[in-house]
Amino acid sequence: MASTRVINCISYKRLVAVSSLKNVYILSNFSINSNFRQNALYCTKKSIAKTDYVEHENKIQVGFADVVKENTKSIGYLGVIIGGIGITAFMFYMIFDELFSNKSPNSVYSKALDRCIKHPKVTDALGEPIKAYGEESRRGRRSHISHIVFEKDGVRHMRMKFYIQGIRRRATVNLEVQEDESGNYMYRYLYVLVDDILQTIIKIEDNREQKRSSSTEAELEWN
Repeated sequence: MASTRVINCISYKRLVAVSSLKNVYILSNFSINSNFRQNALYCTKKSIAKTDYVEHENKIQVGFADVVKENTKSIGYLGVIIGGIGITAFMFYMIFDELFSNKSPNSVYSKALDRCIKHPKVTDALGEPIKAYGEESRRGRRSHISHIVFEKDGVRHMRMKFYIQGIRRRATVNLEVQEDESGNYMYRYLYVLVDDILQTIIKIEDNREQKRSSSTEAELEWN
């Protein structure tokens, strides 16, 4: 009986020792597995955070590029608008200068026509009412007033020709204006060539002889 108890006691101790070793092994494996999972989770979180940072940087770069592109387009559109406004303003200036300036062909024509219509010799030769017209265009219209602008001895000149017609006859108006010392136009000559058998010339204003006399006097004084 004593030997049996001894054997049972030894067997129990061995069983307890083996159980302890198994528990230690299980705990060790659990600890290793826990550490591995924690390390893997940390690495995963770190990788995710790095990926999010890279994506954020890429979004910032893409957003900046889009802003630059939109600003470039806006500047381009603004340049086109400013250019269009400039061209429109220039066109309005040219139209205004053509119609309302004292030196415009239209202004010179209007003043010359007014003087012709009011001249008694012209009204007697042509008859009233008197109408005016220009050169005939390709479309059959006669609204174009023939004129030429040139410079002579540094002075601006303009020559012009148009036509007038009354109830009896027609006539051709020839004129030339030039700038004076104040920069305003003055007549060098203005005359009406009547379309009759004698080709009558009606001088309304002629300053050519006066200019020649002034030039001759200046030459004599110089000599």
